[in-house]
Amino acid sequence: MHGRSGTRLRRGTTHDRTRQMGWLGTAVVGVLLVTTLSVATSTGSTVGSRGEAPATPSAAVLTAHEQAIVPPNHPQANVQAQVPFNCDQFALDNTPACIYSALLNINYGRSLEGVGPMILPVDYPELPPAEQLFVVFNLERTARGLPPLVELDASADDDALAGALASTDPAALGSSTFGAGPSIAAFGTGNALQADWEWMYTDGCYPTVGNAGCTSTSPNDPAGWDHRDAILGNYGSASAAAGAAEATATSGVHPGLLTWTAEFGQSLVAIPSAATAFENASVDYPSSAAPYLVDLSPDSGGDGSTVTIQGVYLSGASAVELGGPGCTAPPTVTSGESAVVVIPSCASGTVALQVVVPPNTSNALAYSAVGPVYRAAAATVAPPFVGMATTPSGGGYWEVAADGGVFTFGGASFHGSMGDRDLDAPIVGMAATSDGGGYWLVGADGGVFAFGDAHFFGSAANVRLDRPIVGMAATPDDGGYWLVAADGGVFSYGDARYQGSMGGKHLNRPVVGMAADQATGGYWLVAADGGIFSFDAPFHGSTGNIVLNRPVVGMEAAADGAGYRLVASDGGVFCFGLPFEGSEGSVHLDRPVVGVSAEGATAYWMVAADGGVFTFGGAGFFGSEG
Repeated sequence: MHGRSGTRLRRGTTHDRTRQMGWLGTAVVGVLLVTTLSVATSTGSTVGSRGEAPATPSAAVLTAHEQAIVPPNHPQANVQAQVPFNCDQFALDNTPACIYSALLNINYGRSLEGVGPMILPVDYPELPPAEQLFVVFNLERTARGLPPLVELDASADDDALAGALASTDPAALGSSTFGAGPSIAAFGTGNALQADWEWMYTDGCYPTVGNAGCTSTSPNDPAGWDHRDAILGNYGSASAAAGAAEATATSGVHPGLLTWTAEFGQSLVAIPSAATAFENASVDYPSSAAPYLVDLSPDSGGDGSTVTIQGVYLSGASAVELGGPGCTAPPTVTSGESAVVVIPSCASGTVALQVVVPPNTSNALAYSAVGPVYRAAAATVAPPFVGMATTPSGGGYWEVAADGGVFTFGGASFHGSMGDRDLDAPIVGMAATSDGGGYWLVGADGGVFAFGDAHFFGSAANVRLDRPIVGMAATPDDGGYWLVAADGGVFSYGDARYQGSMGGKHLNRPVVGMAADQATGGYWLVAADGGIFSFDAPFHGSTGNIVLNRPVVGMEAAADGAGYRLVASDGGVFCFGLPFEGSEGSVHLDRPVVGVSAEGATAYWMVAADGGVFTFGGAGFFGSEG
């Protein structure tokens, strides 16, 4: 396998949800998170309420303390994180390491308001991202004595998804079932909890600007806390509703970043209704949880050494076990997130340190009682993979990452990459020449990079684009190529003929890719909702009128133009004119699918954001970066 120069670090099995997470190999990642607000939050009275809120499990979990801060009041300053967020910034991260590091910081922030710890439903990691956001919002609201959001409205979810794909606030469109209010967005966060942290606890941007358009001039200036106000807003005691979504942005100012969005408002119909996507009444909110350890400082030392333990749900800790119940020491609990213990003489060697909070015992972290344990160097989260291409014979394939790194498998030859060079914009796709002797890479700014026997015919790098480029396709004779932008604009170079575009026309969802019809010289464009736009190419069908579990991210087409396949980010495959040979739609994926490639009518491959490759219809597996 060939790749760009330098070592590519990946987390591998970090995303196995079932294993206990230690802290010896902490991956500390600096994440740039930006949030914006498009509609002013309403914190006054609302109209249209239909009586008292129904009793819900969430209302009984936590009791709001008299110090709890609710609109129009705001925190006096941003809360300082107590531990690094061990979360992936490019893809959905439901690992214990991410969830519990985020919970520790959130619970510390809540404690400063006199609010008890956030306790998640047991199935939280398995919930769809929109439902995760919904649950977290309600745990924030009910902890402060506010009524919960009653439902996720399907039309509001659609608005939120459109905003996430475009990396912007959802448009407050409203519908016959939902009265839209304020909307929020966060970019580059791997988990709903990390987005909540940004919105609820670090939204005061003075003196450091933490969100776009912030004009606050003091720590508690309302101009810096509008996202918090949206989450804790007054939308009625029995009709408060929301829409939420998570997606890898395909356009806007943050393409390629995982984006979380939500909009809040009021249900205009009785709940549940045909528009109800998820009900709060269906959530089982627990009242307690077992302790979970996140970090030890230091993680080595001899008899009498003092160790600070950081974790969640540590209040009431009665003992610290070192290697089992035969060697214990009494902890000094300083908060629900911290305890201190003096290492006893019975501890010897590298032992499993656990905290007992009756009747539960925490996970174990390794402690060395005989000498230092050297932590792994902070890992760099690799740029996500964004696409792939296959060789003409189907005997190999290339994967390309957002930084331009190219990785080859099977009979695919390495011809060069942009992995060791500075780019003005991330790479968003690639196309291979017909003989497999070269390939092109295309950036979100329209820059084109040619390698091997692929020739450069021009680019859109110097063109002022209304929306970023999201994909490309090559002509069958390798004499040209097309680029397509998220607004459906098409740019043709070499002998690629311009057959039309969707630029300047209304789209329900942004365009996410394209494929060439080698038989006619035309092409198809595909949107995130699976809508197909044909230009001198036959229309075989689409999913534009179907509600999808996850957005479409790409397409591939038969060489003779007889059909095409669409692939969604959850690995779902939709075939039109071509046989269905399988999908990953019913399988849990560590990372979303980002692209598809094919050879012949039956063999096709999918690539995920972590470089994982999935094969169908006789397609050969030759390795992956996953």
